Amino acid sequence: MKLYFQEPMKNIKIIFNEKESNILYNEYYFNGISIPVPKDITFNNIENIEENSFKISWKIDDMSIFNIDNEEIKYKVEIRKENEQFKLSYEGNNNNCVINNLDSNTYYEIRICSFYNNIISNWSKIYKIKTKDIIDSIILNNNERKNEYINKIIEWSGYKSMELIYRGTRDGMTSKDFHNKCDNKGKTICLFLNDKDNIFGGYSSIPWTSNGGDKIANDCFIFTLTNIYNIEPTKFPYVKYRSVYHHPNHGPYFGQNYDLGFDTTFNDKSNCSGFPSSYKDIIGKGKSIFTGDVNNYYFKLKEIEVFKLS
Repeated sequence: MKLYFQEPMKNIKIIFNEKESNILYNEYYFNGISIPVPKDITFNNIENIEENSFKISWKIDDMSIFNIDNEEIKYKVEIRKENEQFKLSYEGNNNNCVINNLDSNTYYEIRICSFYNNIISNWSKIYKIKTKDIIDSIILNNNERKNEYINKIIEWSGYKSMELIYRGTRDGMTSKDFHNKCDNKGKTICLFLNDKDNIFGGYSSIPWTSNGGDKIANDCFIFTLTNIYNIEPTKFPYVKYRSVYHHPNHGPYFGQNYDLGFDTTFNDKSNCSGFPSSYKDIIGKGKSIFTGDVNNYYFKLKEIEVFKLS
């Protein structure tokens, strides 16, 4: 009769297959009885079920444990941001868990182990995931304060889901291109990058159309993210006259006297700002907060992006 010495389960060797996301456990011999603890733990799926929430599921293959069934095996799942400490996310008998409230556009690392009667296996090697960007924006991509700016837009608008529906350098830099992509799409955030590298924008709760005319909604606003004064992100509320103006030969147009006005072609110097007019200047810098020039009403755009909110 062949005998085996009792070995602590913590010394089980783990082999990780990066390509197939499998965690393979060797057999563990306990008091002369061959007890393979989870021989194959396979991640069935790691899916982004909603904004920055993941459902993780796994299964055990080829279970042949003496007097033990799958329900007696428990699991621990831990998660961390890169270079931080692991924190327990799930512990229990289920072979799936949901991880909520992760930061956007961030890398996380996940590991898993199994345990039975307080004897714990080694941790698996690390499985990496990356959360989605709330905003798919090339205007913000290279800015080190990107997440901060996104959170400000969420705070001001009240919306966390932002779908890119128009990008000037991709879809065309004219009012016709803008209306083709943005008309009748519901509430929107417009984001602009001008030739002075100022980043600013506007929110309209009124769907854009090609029908001429003044539109009024008290919750519309315009805002600055970066500017020549290094003033922190600021929201400028609507106060009077018209909120937005719709015309087939104009792009997004905020305010009575061109608080922010975009002409037929966005990447030439025909766009202008007469701020403040319909929107309140709460920092006292006037048009230059957008144009980047205290002596000039006009500016041209390097990029324009429009996001549908839901």
